Amino acid sequence: MFSVFIIIIGIVIIVILDNKKGRAYIKKLTPTMRFIIAAGANTYQNAECSRVDVGGNPANSWAKKHMRKLLVSGWNVKSTEDLRETISWLFNEGHNKECMELVERYKENPEFLENKKLFKTKQRNMNTIMDTIAKKIEKQGILAWDLCRVCNVAGWGFLAQYITYEEAIQISVDACEILQASYTSWDDMMESYFLGLWYWCEDYTTTQNRMGWYESSKKNSESIYNIPWDTVLNPNDVISPRKK
Repeated sequence: MFSVFIIIIGIVIIVILDNKKGRAYIKKLTPTMRFIIAAGANTYQNAECSRVDVGGNPANSWAKKHMRKLLVSGWNVKSTEDLRETISWLFNEGHNKECMELVERYKENPEFLENKKLFKTKQRNMNTIMDTIAKKIEKQGILAWDLCRVCNVAGWGFLAQYITYEEAIQISVDACEILQASYTSWDDMMESYFLGLWYWCEDYTTTQNRMGWYESSKKNSESIYNIPWDTVLNPNDVISPRKK
């Protein structure tokens, strides 16, 4: 019984020390790093990653193994070449290209959404997605959904040791600068992101849950989203990643 108590005390001490180190690291994060992490935060939250590190985890052997599994299961990425091809696809096509093609078809003939072979979801849900994009963000579409995930995939690729930290940062800065040029605020960008999530998963409950996390997170005085939208990003303005 006493030995179990000692083990529990040891675990508590380790957790406290880890949290203390994490808080110290957060204070050192540069504006560029904060912006990159904020852009990927909603996806990190869903993947049970931290919102302290680029890539969502400290860079260690556990992260390498875990992120390689995650990239295979979620993205079919098994190599540096696969990773770069996936990032290129997100930049140049992603789900946004397909979605915007459907928006154009929807504008010409909304009834095509009744084709059950195209969608798992109920027609009214996809109608809402198409209608919202067509009326509110036709220029941007769901670009944010793709570019926020660029930050995630690049960070995971670094942790998986497929690319360097410097390359992951540069890729993320490139994505974030496009986001800044395409949207006016975090709220503006996240509306596009959530429409993309809904389009991809065809599940509004999942989308609502993720929206709820975002709204709740914004209310925190130390929210990652406190970083100004017009922050000047510099790929050289970063600190080294945490190891543990």
